[in-house]
Amino acid sequence: MPEGLVNFIYGTQANYDALEEYNADALYFITDTNKLYKGDTLIANYVNERVIAAALVDLNNNLSSTDEKIDTLINNINSRINSLSSDIANITVTDFNQNTSIGKLEKSVKKINKVKTDLNQLTDDFNTLDLVVAHAEIDLNNKTKELDEILAGVGNDINDRLTSLENISNLNNIILDNVDSRLENTE
Repeated sequence: MPEGLVNFIYGTQANYDALEEYNADALYFITDTNKLYKGDTLIANYVNERVIAAALVDLNNNLSSTDEKIDTLINNINSRINSLSSDIANITVTDFNQNTSIGKLEKSVKKINKVKTDLNQLTDDFNTLDLVVAHAEIDLNNKTKELDEILAGVGNDINDRLTSLENISNLNNIILDNVDSRLENTE
């Protein structure tokens, strides 16, 4: 190939990664990741807005789902508390005085056992709520890290583009100097 010419090759990241050897005089444009290589050197990595938007939508969906789970658990807890309050109100001190029949005592014991069951279920609901919140925190931390990585990629991409522009500017200056030199030699 004549000096100064560059091969331009495009394809997927998988196709590029599968190459056994990279042509140092070729530009490889990767269509699925928006990366640009010169030979085996990455020279541009474009992270577009759609990637960031998709990560934010995913995060929002996860948070909405978690909110729904928490709302459901809180509604269940409130319902159990109301039921528990009602059951406690139905147990009266007069149920336990000396004139109470065995039947009334048995009913009172059943009411107390139901209150205990409701309290146990309430404890389970609070434990489940704790787990949901813990998972939500983990998801949020993971998504935050993912967004940080994407934004870091954007920053790197901007730095890479600035470096590329500087390189192009330097090449342009060399070419202009070369043209000026040739023009002076022809005069």
